[in-house]
Amino acid sequence: MMKKYPIVLLLSVMLILAVTGCKGENDGELSNEIDKTVQVKDIPKEDYEKPLTREWIKETYKYSDEKLDDYYVDEMIGSGEWSVGRVEEEAGNPTEFHRLLTSNKIMYMGAHKDEIEAEKAEKERLYSRAYLMEGTVFQDEIPDPKELKWLFCQRFFYVNRGGDDNSPDGYFGFMIDFENHKYYLRTLYHENEFPHDYRTGEETDLSDEQMAQIYEWFDAAGAESWDKTQDHNRELWHMGLEYKDGTVVTYALTEDDGKSPLSVLKDNLWNLVNAREK
Repeated sequence: MMKKYPIVLLLSVMLILAVTGCKGENDGELSNEIDKTVQVKDIPKEDYEKPLTREWIKETYKYSDEKLDDYYVDEMIGSGEWSVGRVEEEAGNPTEFHRLLTSNKIMYMGAHKDEIEAEKAEKERLYSRAYLMEGTVFQDEIPDPKELKWLFCQRFFYVNRGGDDNSPDGYFGFMIDFENHKYYLRTLYHENEFPHDYRTGEETDLSDEQMAQIYEWFDAAGAESWDKTQDHNRELWHMGLEYKDGTVVTYALTEDDGKSPLSVLKDNLWNLVNAREK
């Protein structure tokens, strides 16, 4: 019986070696597979504690302030849920960061729908002057130019005329705030931008001398001679006027008619607005 022990011992050693060898081989295969498929970004610990800021986002991902406003980034930052490190971990490239902002915007808009609609309505009330393009023309006596409150002059243009709806490719125009002696210039915009928020235009103060010149131009234009029957959809230039009593009128001007009093007025106002460009 004693002679069988060496055989049993030998079998035990072989079995242990076989199991140990297989385990080591499998561990190597698993390790190689992880190395090839999983890459964990090494983010410094201090980044997890670094607050997320507009400046960091603009520098890192090249977003403008206007674009960040559209994605409600201030609300995202103010939530306290995001740090530089967390953004780097979840959005390591511009495409992923865009997806992150889009997701944040959707969630915020869903949770604050009524608030957003109220803010939009208030912004429209305060800063939109689109209604100046929707007035009629005077059939009676024109009010005194010194009763003017706002003027909005806009021209649309075509790059490729035609298309399915024959809609313009863009606009440029200017507004004058008579009560605060300011004008706003926007040389290129799409339909809803400048008219619905005059602050998107470049703001410049008007001097007392410039204001006096504007009133002289209005007097010289002889408003009583302005065309009272116009096709607003046909002409390229439109001028909207709002008076202090709430009256709003809109006039249409031909593209190259520099002889009519209204066109002369428009050209003078345009040159005044663009004088600083020279």
